[in-house]
Amino acid sequence: MREISDNIINEIGGGIPVYKDQKIDAERFPLLYDCWKISNDRILYPAYDQIMSEELSAQYYYLLNELMAGEINQDEFIEGLVAQ
Repeated sequence: MREISDNIINEIGGGIPVYKDQKIDAERFPLLYDCWKISNDRILYPAYDQIMSEELSAQYYYLLNELMAGEINQDEFIEGLVAQ
């Protein structure tokens, strides 16, 4: 599991570290790194779509899709969530 987690974090930036000595490359994955900084001292990582309202969850996935497709940048992603 550790090897899979390392690969996902270090190669595709697709997750948050679950092992204490794992790090996220801030230059390669700045948005993921910022998210990790917010919650790196917590034990639980919530499923964001489960704690958001239905409307905000829909907006989150819409913006996430645009972000992953390169249609918006990380600042536009955050602005889109804040504006909701």
